[in-house]
Amino acid sequence: MPIKSQRILPMVLVVASVCIAIYVTTTRRDTSYVSSTLHPDGSFTVNTIRPPLRYGSNNEKYQHAIAAIGRHDFISAEGLFRRIVERTPDELAALHGLASTLLKQDRYEESRKVFEQVLWQDPHFYNAHAGLGAIETAMRRYPEAVEQYSLALKENPTSALAYYGRGVAYLLSGKRTEALADLNKVLELAPTSSLAVKARAFIESF
Repeated sequence: MPIKSQRILPMVLVVASVCIAIYVTTTRRDTSYVSSTLHPDGSFTVNTIRPPLRYGSNNEKYQHAIAAIGRHDFISAEGLFRRIVERTPDELAALHGLASTLLKQDRYEESRKVFEQVLWQDPHFYNAHAGLGAIETAMRRYPEAVEQYSLALKENPTSALAYYGRGVAYLLSGKRTEALADLNKVLELAPTSSLAVKARAFIESF
């Protein structure tokens, strides 16, 4: 029985729900302060500096923001991320968090601008592509969503998050074979995760 898009779309933003946690737990940068340097030839150098985040007060605000997200208090989280970014505009973890909280509030164009800012500073930041993919899916632009998730997978071929998001986008666009392949890949990469639970539900409804 075909899955109606109305049943799928409310589940799409699970990508945003886990986006920050996955960034913190899977990236080698953790929550370290990250900056980027733009060179005259247009290339970037990404610099990672410890301790976590540039200032201790930023780190404290970041932890409070993550706690607010856990409570689904996205407005408070947004405010905390904004305070960090106002002080240090190249704090990529905070920028990513801000974009994700805007996405959770369905403020898609605002979220898009911040994710694009992240990618301007670090073109290899694959979770920003995943965030853009979630925006495109929520706006029912499925080919564009597939493209963004594919870019994320080009940077990180083991991202269960990107496979899940792309699988959902494929499913919503009627490409069931491609969707099944991606959703099964989620089960392979992260069999005990919340993403796997949702991927399995989609597979079982095919």
